[in-house]
Amino acid sequence: MFLDATDLEGIQMTATIDVLHPERPKRVLLVVANPAASPTTGWPVGFWWAELTHPYWEFVEHGYEVTLASPEGGAVVADGFSDPEDVSGYSAHDLLSLGFKKSPAHAALLEQTVALSEVDVDAYDAVFLVGGQSPMVTFRGNEKLKEITGEREGPLGRSLYLARPIKITDQGCLSCHTTPEIAPASVVKAYGSSNGYGWKLNEIIGAQIVTVPMAVPFQMAQTAFRTLLASLVGVFVFILVFLNILLWFVVIRPIKRLSSMADAVSTGNLDVPAVPVSGHDEVAALAGSFNRMRISLGKALKMLEDE
Repeated sequence: MFLDATDLEGIQMTATIDVLHPERPKRVLLVVANPAASPTTGWPVGFWWAELTHPYWEFVEHGYEVTLASPEGGAVVADGFSDPEDVSGYSAHDLLSLGFKKSPAHAALLEQTVALSEVDVDAYDAVFLVGGQSPMVTFRGNEKLKEITGEREGPLGRSLYLARPIKITDQGCLSCHTTPEIAPASVVKAYGSSNGYGWKLNEIIGAQIVTVPMAVPFQMAQTAFRTLLASLVGVFVFILVFLNILLWFVVIRPIKRLSSMADAVSTGNLDVPAVPVSGHDEVAALAGSFNRMRISLGKALKMLEDE
C-alpha cells in the first residue's frame, strides 16, 4: 500500500524534526515477505515486527514517503515471537511494534500490500527488505526478486547499483560445496568445514551487489564533451584563418593592386605596371578590364598630344 507520511492522521508526529529534502521527499519501498511455512518445523512464519516497524518509524519521521509491498501482494503476517503481545514475552519490550499494531491506520497497511509486479522500482530512492523467518523461505529463489537496478546516494555522490541473486547453475560447483567429506582436502584446509556447504543445483546461495559511482562516467562524459568542444573550436578557427588567407590572395590583394593602379592613372601616371591577371574569375576579369582601360587611356592621350 502506498503511504504519504502526511496523508494519515497519526502517521507522523507533529514534533517531527530533521525532515530531509522537503522540496522532494525521498521515497522508500519496504518489501515484506508473504506468509509461509517453515520447511524445518512446518510452523507458520512471516516477517519480524521490529524489522518492519523500526525502519518504518525512522523513514516517516524524516519525511520519507513509504510504500509497503510484498512479492505476491495482499495481507502479510508477522512471526509469533516478534509480536509484543505473544504469550512468550520474547518481544514484549518492543513498544514501537506494539504501537504500530494497535494503530488502525498502520495495521491496515499490512492488509493490502502492493504486489511487486505492480511496482516501478526505479521510482524509489531506496529498497528495504524487511527481515524475519518468512523472507528466508519466500525471498530465496523468488523470480520476482530476481534483479534490482537503480540509483542511490552514497559517500561519493549518486551511484548506479545492480543487485541480483547468485544461483548455482554449474554442476561442477557441487564437487566442492556439497559436503566437507567429498570436498577437496585443499578447500577444507583453506576454508574449514563449517561454512560454504550444503549447496544444491539451481539454489540461491547469495547475492551479488555492484555499485558504480556516477561521478566516474560523468567525469568521462564531461572530458569527452570538453574535447569535442575544443576540437570544434579548433576546426572553426582553422577554417576562419584559411578563409581569411584565401580571401586575401583571391580578392583583397588583387583589388588593392587595382586600386593603386587606378590612383596612379588618375594622377596622370600611365607608366604604372599592369596588374597580373590569372584565372577566369570575376576579379581576374576586372583586372583585365583595368589593364585595357589603362592602355586605351594612354593611347588616347598620345593621340591628343600628336595633334
